[in-house]
Amino acid sequence: MWMKESIPMLKQEIDPIDVEAMDPSSIPPYAPAIMAIDLGAVRYNYDKIKDFVGPSTRVAAVIKANAYGFGAIPTSQTLYSAGCRDFCVANINEALEVRPYLPMDARLYCMNGVQPGSSALLDQHNIIPTLLSPEQAAHHNLYALQQGKRLPVAIHVDTGLSREGMTADEIDDLLQGQSLSHLDVVLCLSHLSSADEPNNPHNDVQKNAFCMLADRFPQAERSFANSHGIARGQDFHFSMVRPGMALFGYCSSLNDRLGLKPALTVSARIVRNRHLSPGQTVGYNALFEAPKPMTIALINVGYADGIIRSLTNKGFVTIGGFKAPIVGKISMDFTTIDITTLPKHLTAPGSWVEIVHEAESFEALADTAGTCTYEITARLSQRFHRLYRHESYG
Repeated sequence: MWMKESIPMLKQEIDPIDVEAMDPSSIPPYAPAIMAIDLGAVRYNYDKIKDFVGPSTRVAAVIKANAYGFGAIPTSQTLYSAGCRDFCVANINEALEVRPYLPMDARLYCMNGVQPGSSALLDQHNIIPTLLSPEQAAHHNLYALQQGKRLPVAIHVDTGLSREGMTADEIDDLLQGQSLSHLDVVLCLSHLSSADEPNNPHNDVQKNAFCMLADRFPQAERSFANSHGIARGQDFHFSMVRPGMALFGYCSSLNDRLGLKPALTVSARIVRNRHLSPGQTVGYNALFEAPKPMTIALINVGYADGIIRSLTNKGFVTIGGFKAPIVGKISMDFTTIDITTLPKHLTAPGSWVEIVHEAESFEALADTAGTCTYEITARLSQRFHRLYRHESYG
């Protein structure tokens, strides 16, 4: 994400995304591929998660990586209108991009720590940093001391992921020193390593460690559960949960239990069809050889659009409810699919092919690619024409 040359202050009047104007007729006839994002589903999923965790637990929306590719600004505005007041981004660039579009009563957490020299920007734009080390605490505290003010911070504690959190020894050093003298710890958080594995005993080990470390900050609220962690139950919810992909209807641990709605359809146009004779090869490195007479279609997306190359010769797309296997190596701009057995009226050049839609097929696609749904959506590039709509769900 590009850092803007000058960062605007909060707009006095929040400019909403004009969802109603973005109807299907607004798709340019030349658009090669689209991402249709249902903000109504996002709001519905937020409400479902909020009801599930109960009134004593807040729901913070994780909108890092441009809201996993869905669009951080329209997503955050939709959720703010639904009552969400807590938002999490990864770094200061993301925070500065979304801050002008959220009112000042929205709490915006920068989860990836404080870089030296960034404290003034965080303070100026009302962004709460998450401290990942005693050194970060010392840097930020020095700025607060120099400004003669107290600043809110979150503290990330390590409970077994061995990544960004502070260890028990580091917390001891932090509390015994003066690095929090001008900082108010408003939130203590950690992150599960195996939340998507409900029977993994490490989940309870981490939860118990979190409770012990969070006790060191008695005045702070607590946050522990991500999307899958929410499904682990009330003992994992604490003051605030942090769903990410669950907001968009893609979390296998919660989908069936809560009836989440998928918020994304990714489609691409067929560019052309061609017939293959037995023995003809397809794509770079001749990785696919036609075993019989076949018909293939060229669709207008490739790895530059975010289609993961590991789907070569094993992924699939959907056309009118029919699966069409990917054949040949996925290239920068194109993907080839087998349409031999599909009805011809569905596969004419210019027809739309669905790459992502229903949650189950999306999960299957991610499994085939050897990755997760998060990676697929985060990779989807700006070459897609994004179409926002707002369906109503009762």
